[in-house]
Amino acid sequence: MRSDVFRFRRLTLPAIAASLIGFGIVTAGVPIVTHWLASVTGHRSQDVRIDFHDAKAIAIVVFLFVVTTPVTEEILYRGLLVSWLRRIGWQDSNILAFGTVIFAANHIIPLGLVWAAAMILLGLVTYALRLRYESLSPAWLVHALFNAQLTLSYPLMAWFAQAA
Repeated sequence: MRSDVFRFRRLTLPAIAASLIGFGIVTAGVPIVTHWLASVTGHRSQDVRIDFHDAKAIAIVVFLFVVTTPVTEEILYRGLLVSWLRRIGWQDSNILAFGTVIFAANHIIPLGLVWAAAMILLGLVTYALRLRYESLSPAWLVHALFNAQLTLSYPLMAWFAQAA
């Protein structure tokens, strides 16, 4: 296995700035895309329910969706897949397109067609960052922030509502 599969380099200031801009694009774009697709197709996204009854449940969800999933998906899609496609001679533009579609398709079963289609936006941003900075770190940062925003918004809102 080649070292570029696991290339998590130290984040530079430009990479952090690009990651934060990418996170903003994805955070704003995904709800727009899912809402539009749901209205056009008549399909709803999967109704994922997680029981946030205690701190332990929240910690497990955060570990799974904010830590583990972004790291493993970055290694799989932006590490292994990019390395393999480059080794067989693919150009970065083709890797960007193909990898984005594969990444989105992987989300059909757990999240439904509407959310999988919206994952095209996350895939585009994370692949572009990976290819631009030759590191998994900027893509991982966007992915972790995006998942954290999705995962933590509900328990935080519930906690604030209960406190109020």
